[in-house]
Amino acid sequence: MRARVLAVNWHDQQPVYSLDFLDGQTLVTAGGDKEVRIWQVTQLPSGLPEIKYLDTLTSHAKAVNCVRFSPSGGLLACGGDGGELSIWKLEQPAAQDSQTGLQWRRGCVLRGHAEDVQDIAWAPDSSALVSASVENSCIVWDVEAGKGRVRLEGHKHFVQGVAWHPGGSSIVSLSCDRTARVWGPKSDILSSIRHAAVSWDCKPAKQFLFHDETLSSFFRRPAWAPDGSFLLMPAGIHQRSRAASPVNAALAFCDGSWTSPVFHMPAVKPVVAARFSPVLYRRRPHHSSDNAAFQQPYRMLFALATLDSVAIYDTQMVMPLAFLGSLHLDRITDLAWSTDGQLLAVSSYDGFCSIAAFAPGELGEPMPLEELPPHLQLCMAAACKARPAAAAKAEMAAAQMLPTPATPSASALPEPSPGGMH
Repeated sequence: MRARVLAVNWHDQQPVYSLDFLDGQTLVTAGGDKEVRIWQVTQLPSGLPEIKYLDTLTSHAKAVNCVRFSPSGGLLACGGDGGELSIWKLEQPAAQDSQTGLQWRRGCVLRGHAEDVQDIAWAPDSSALVSASVENSCIVWDVEAGKGRVRLEGHKHFVQGVAWHPGGSSIVSLSCDRTARVWGPKSDILSSIRHAAVSWDCKPAKQFLFHDETLSSFFRRPAWAPDGSFLLMPAGIHQRSRAASPVNAALAFCDGSWTSPVFHMPAVKPVVAARFSPVLYRRRPHHSSDNAAFQQPYRMLFALATLDSVAIYDTQMVMPLAFLGSLHLDRITDLAWSTDGQLLAVSSYDGFCSIAAFAPGELGEPMPLEELPPHLQLCMAAACKARPAAAAKAEMAAAQMLPTPATPSASALPEPSPGGMH
């Protein structure tokens, strides 16, 4: 693995709040400069990642807090301050305009939020979208109609994270009111998660599961496993005994079992985001599985971002595979994996993004589609068909020699030394 802070002027030295991959090379970022930018990421012969600017999507009047490509790859949702929420469409350029390459056109503006949109999650079929807002609520949108379907209300403070189950069966919202809510297909509340039942000194008690509003981040971005078997919740806390001090953690819940997390991953600083690699890997036969919670016939990888570091985990092992620290000068805001699982991008309030690049086979051998369970074959096959169509369009832009934004002085950059990796 090689990690690097990329020394470009990502968003006019403003904080970078979010990022996402369209495919294995095309990266979108958003930040405090009110713009959404498209980039091409490649790996040098040394294995280090390199970035090239492609395009800017300008439409927002205020900071953009979250960007997410649809599972189909043809749509991009952008949410920001003041309730701004817009959809961009990827279009095939006309023959006479083929030299212009990748083209994104603004499709519609979704109007319904009056306050800042902090997170976004797509439905698995790309037909709908859910947005989280500091209005203490979420809205589920019909993307084709450009209208809100229903408002999800009940939280008593800012909603800072949302996740849509890969099977479409539920939506989870996470708020700084110290609760997570699970919403069913008819937008009814399936569960409200606030406490875990514990037994300290043989006396039943309740333990808070999440940080309150004093957490120094506006983002609590949860993530579902690609197979929908479990959910990772950031901003968690865990207290082993009544006498022990609470520790920061990411909490894992099995789908449909919300009374208590199945396990937790401790962290020095609060966890603000979780993101799964979209690739399923073969299990390592020479590694004994010491994580009893996961006995699937494949391995899944995920990254957890705290305020100042990133840890990469494997469901076959309890300890992290890798740790990225000392890469940024300010708080981390978001994570994104490329669709081939070879790149992991990290954004930060310091105005820069870092990327960890993995050599082929370094993370393991991807599972062939025919060896997956039948229900996963259908899900993964749909994704494989949708993404290459978008990727083919993106490749047209890769050969362009578009200007790169001005690079700030080296003194403004965090030191991108290998010492940040452990």
